[in-house]
Amino acid sequence: MKENDNRKSKALLALYAMIITAALVLTVFGGRVYAALSAGREENAELRSATSYLQNKLAAADREGGIIISEGPEGALLRLPEGDSGYETRIYLYEGRLLEELSREGSELAPQSAQAICEAESFSFELLSERLARLKAGESEALVYIRSEGGIALE
Repeated sequence: MKENDNRKSKALLALYAMIITAALVLTVFGGRVYAALSAGREENAELRSATSYLQNKLAAADREGGIIISEGPEGALLRLPEGDSGYETRIYLYEGRLLEELSREGSELAPQSAQAICEAESFSFELLSERLARLKAGESEALVYIRSEGGIALE
């Protein structure tokens, strides 16, 4: 009888150990899956925030000659003149980072003094019509409507 109770105790202990092990394995696995999903979501949110920020910058520059598009070091270079001040805001991709820089018009790009907007693999600005453009930063894209006649100039 004692031997039978001893076997039952060992079987229950083994079952308990298997349940605890399975719970630990599932917890570790679930944590890794959550971390991977969370990192992807954060990256996506950062890119969406960056494109939203750029949409607002372009909306603020929406006037005749207010947006100048040219080729930058790694894709499009957006130049937004700051009125008659002689300065312009430049937005471009450099070494995997989307940068914003305020500089004198006509001066060389200075990525070392620019402010990083976000990390991105690519950056492009494509005119779809005279007043509609597609802005892409990495995987994120947004449409931008320019209300002003002659609001976008290509160089």
